Amino acid sequence: MVDTVADEDLQNADCSLREAIVAANTNASYNGCTATGAGANDMIVFDLDPPTIEIGSTSLPAITESVTIDGGVGRVELHGPGAPRVSGKHGLTTNPDGSGTTIRNLVVNSFADDGIYIDADNVSILGCFIGTDVGGITESPNQGFGVHVFRGSGARIGGTTSGGSCAGDCNLISGAISFNANVFLDDNATGAVVSGNFIGTDVTGTAAIPNNALEGVRVRGDGNRIGGTNGTSPDGSCTGECNLISGNAGHDMLYGGRGSDIYRYDDPSDFGDMILMFDPRTDRIDLSGLQGANADNIRVDCRIFFGEVILENGDGSETTITRFFTMAGPGAFDEENPEFLIFA
Repeated sequence: MVDTVADEDLQNADCSLREAIVAANTNASYNGCTATGAGANDMIVFDLDPPTIEIGSTSLPAITESVTIDGGVGRVELHGPGAPRVSGKHGLTTNPDGSGTTIRNLVVNSFADDGIYIDADNVSILGCFIGTDVGGITESPNQGFGVHVFRGSGARIGGTTSGGSCAGDCNLISGAISFNANVFLDDNATGAVVSGNFIGTDVTGTAAIPNNALEGVRVRGDGNRIGGTNGTSPDGSCTGECNLISGNAGHDMLYGGRGSDIYRYDDPSDFGDMILMFDPRTDRIDLSGLQGANADNIRVDCRIFFGEVILENGDGSETTITRFFTMAGPGAFDEENPEFLIFA
């Protein structure tokens, strides 16, 4: 149990988060942290008042053993040193041997690079506020991405939403700056699920948190799922696995992977759009359940284009896109010089 807000590594009776991660990684007691039943279902919990840990310029140890870090109902804040950006100075890092780790009920803000950096399989991020203050009302940005899945399969970011404020397994991920994305599934991220989150808004989902995010969600890896059908209603509020993605300075979503499913998400501002970059000769995208105020505001960038763009719908039907607009306006599509395509 972490019982001190001090960011220390000292031989005394206190157990800091830094020391607790070392104990979990080594399956042995370390300084003031006692390892009980180490090696199976390791868990780091907190007994802090106030529940804020100021992390200095030295990064916390990377997680190299499966562990659950749980800040509890009130959430524990991990507050970093702030700007300027320093590559690799993430809030929490999960390395490959940390597969199966769960990070729950934390506030992760003001770090010099990504809020949470994942380089492992089957890592879950649940009920966290990333890039915001403790109340989820104002920005407290990390200098990199909010959540960056650099590599690994099966990451789980979020769960479901109730239609009200972001609570339970819903993550609030906002405040990204310097044209980063709030959520980034990198080239080697596969099989990830991003569902039931508020991305770019405050905790209520009714106001944007000022940011300079180029995208709410950026997808480069293959076989990932954004949103889902569980608990969603086509014409109702954003519930279940629906993601509320709004308030981002650029686009709601930038998709450049293969074999991924993009399901319903909501942008009540009707401000953002979604850009799909793919090769229609080989890639198919399931847009079933894509709803919300911006459902008719999608840009398709076919980097390599031959023939028609066919989008596969969830009911087995297909939507064929033949109405193209280039930057010069409506007209024939020039396959030698592909431009953005816009359809409604």
